[in-house]
Amino acid sequence: MNTFLDVRSEEEFSKDGIESTLNIPHSEVVSRIDELDKSKRILIYCRSGKRAEAVTRELTSRGYNVQNIMTLQAARRLINGSSKS
Repeated sequence: MNTFLDVRSEEEFSKDGIESTLNIPHSEVVSRIDELDKSKRILIYCRSGKRAEAVTRELTSRGYNVQNIMTLQAARRLINGSSKS
């Protein structure tokens, strides 16, 4: 099972975040790293992909299985696609 990680700010997330995802702003990922499960693949996104890329590099260097899926729209497509039978 995958974890979807939204690294946008709490304010951005409150406006249009996806309910089933985890929100940790990119500037807080290192200090909140214990909230991430190393045994799961983490799919990371933000608005444009820039913050997601920085977090992807950081988590990869720490041994996490991560993938930068870039944007909120991409996350919505993946989540909606995976929930269809």
